[in-house]
Amino acid sequence: MDLLREIVSRLSSASRSVEVLQFMASELRRQRNMLSTSDEPQVPAATLTILHAADHERLLRAAAHDAQQRFICCTNKVGANMVPALFDPAEVAGRRLADVRIYYSRRTGPVKRSHVTKHRERLHGIVDLTGVPEPQLHAKFLAWDSNHLVVSSLNWGSQSGLEDNPLDEIGLYVEGPDIATSVLERFEAEIG
Repeated sequence: MDLLREIVSRLSSASRSVEVLQFMASELRRQRNMLSTSDEPQVPAATLTILHAADHERLLRAAAHDAQQRFICCTNKVGANMVPALFDPAEVAGRRLADVRIYYSRRTGPVKRSHVTKHRERLHGIVDLTGVPEPQLHAKFLAWDSNHLVVSSLNWGSQSGLEDNPLDEIGLYVEGPDIATSVLERFEAEIG
């Protein structure tokens, strides 16, 4: 709630929303102990980490090296920085893993269909690079293995997070039993 308040507070018309978020954050902190239904300490089923803009690239590169089963990224757009930002880390994973996929819907900036085709051919057998024109993908996520999922505002294949503007892109990294598997099953059902 504090992070949302910080993001929203930059909007000139958001003063009422900022007050509501501040109140909600205070209430959650005050009632933290009441959220548990038992007196026994509980191990959380999942952990949630908020990623700031520059955290995304570090995590994507670590996931590309650490993944043991699969590495799958969905981005709305691929753009000028698609190779160093996304294709290179996916290739690192693809040299070790059988299931490495990138899904995208649009090209942006100077990137033409022929540029993406060239990389699709170069990465053939290493990374499955799939354009999905319909339904247009606006989802931006990174999933690896069974238990790791990042849902983000970052277009992994066309944007970069800036150190000096940490709230420019925000992501939620959820680590929990079969969270990636569950989301991927739903995603694949949606795109057919």
